[in-house]
Amino acid sequence: MLEKITLENFKAFKKLDGLPVKPITILCGTNSCGKSSVLQSILMMKQSLENPNPNQNLLLNGRFVNLGYFEDLVYQKKVGKEIGFNFELSEYISFFDLFDEYLFEKLIEKMSLIMDKDKAIDDAKKKMNYNLSL
Repeated sequence: MLEKITLENFKAFKKLDGLPVKPITILCGTNSCGKSSVLQSILMMKQSLENPNPNQNLLLNGRFVNLGYFEDLVYQKKVGKEIGFNFELSEYISFFDLFDEYLFEKLIEKMSLIMDKDKAIDDAKKKMNYNLSL
């Protein structure tokens, strides 16, 4: 299960550090404070992982969300900045409960989390806890 979300320079957030996610999470706040940005980051990650094009690491416009261009995503539209994501998963549910093996292998290849793909798969099976970082 998704436990925490961290976003950097993504839409409304210069830095959202470790937003806790529970089985029922309510996002509330004033207009333009980032509620939709949190949900869009999750949807963007899902459609990026399911994207059949191996040359496109991050799918901004797809089946689940249409975000426009990169400059539309960067905090305060400062194009020279990098965007960062971290999705922390619970130790109670294995990574493979959330993604099938094909998607996991794609994640490793696309996001370059670990250089040795076979080692990454073995580690994921052992730890049952993973941080996804772009």
